[in-house]
Parts: sequence; structure tokens; C-alpha cells
Amino acid sequence: MPAATPTIEDVYAYITRILPPTVLLQLAALILNGLTQQNQSVVDESDTWTDQDQLELSAFSLQHFLAYGYPYATISANSLLEEF
Repeated sequence: MPAATPTIEDVYAYITRILPPTVLLQLAALILNGLTQQNQSVVDESDTWTDQDQLELSAFSLQHFLAYGYPYATISANSLLEEF
């Protein structure tokens, strides 16, 4: 039976067990520098909002309002979002 491919979490757990913290910092710097030199944008910098973006913003805003903006709210954000 072939060995299972290790997950990222497995690799992380192994590496953090065998390397000292200073070397882990060097490794992290190498990884981050490599990512920044790839010149590829991970963040979508477009000016357009997708339907999903708008839904996520609305859901977050409603949850924040119910949690912090109106302490006497008796309605839950989930019950309101179920209608969408």
C-alpha cells in the first residue's frame, strides 16, 4: 500500500519539531521573499464588487450591528440571512 501524501500541516509539524526558532524565521523570510518576487498579485485589486462580495459585506455588517450597534436586538443575524 503506498504511503499517504503528507498534508501541509504534517510538513509544518515535522519542520517545526526539527528546526530551531532562528532557522524557522529564516525559512519564513525565504518563503515570503520568494512569494513577493513572483510578482503575482494574490489580492484581487479590481474596482468591481461581485455578488458574493456584496453578500459577505452585508452579512458582516448585519452581524456587527446586531452584536455591537444595537444591544437590545432580539433577532439573530442567521435568522435574517436565512431569507436570502
